[in-house]
Amino acid sequence: IIKTLKRNLYNIPISAKIRIVGKGDKNSIQESIDFVCALEQAGVNAVTIHARRVGDDVVSVPAKSWDTVEPVVQALQRTNTPVVWNGDLYFRKDIEAMKERGVGVMLA
Repeated sequence: IIKTLKRNLYNIPISAKIRIVGKGDKNSIQESIDFVCALEQAGVNAVTIHARRVGDDVVSVPAKSWDTVEPVVQALQRTNTPVVWNGDLYFRKDIEAMKERGVGVMLA
């Protein structure tokens, strides 16, 4: 999808918003790293990470901690792909912590 968008939209930036793949364990973090690397190789210009797993209910399942998602973020940062964090940013200190890590924020 990303390659098709890049090919057909020429110079328009393309971003993707994802959730953590799988069950949130070590293997699923690696799956998530592989997925964001594939997005980057396809030409995505930025990735927003919603720090929950596919299927998690926003009301009953808190966002994953920074420690859980950090390897996924670092994989993107190594390629200079901008990263945006989404999920459970309720206070200014949460937003400032993301900014200090070089990560943008998305509030929804």
